Amino acid sequence: MTTLPLTPQQVLIDPPVTDAGAVLDALAALLAESTGQTAAVIAEALKSREEQGSTGIGHGVAFPHARIDGVTEVALAALRSAQGISFAAPDGLEVQV
Repeated sequence: MTTLPLTPQQVLIDPPVTDAGAVLDALAALLAESTGQTAAVIAEALKSREEQGSTGIGHGVAFPHARIDGVTEVALAALRSAQGISFAAPDGLEVQV
């Protein structure tokens, strides 16, 4: 499996997001064009994965991810939130990246 490059267009700095769902929606919108999937399909997959257990890994970082039928390459997007978002990380810290 190959990985698509992370471009400046796939990075959001301080978007107006206030919760984990909004973060996943924003990431899905960034990934839609590079994957050929709709933002709604991607957001649903990310949220479904998050329901299985938090992707917050600690130290202000979360790694939301999902497998989507028809996507054959790894696609990346990044988001930074200065205020921090609750993501149920194991250390209890809010996520910024």
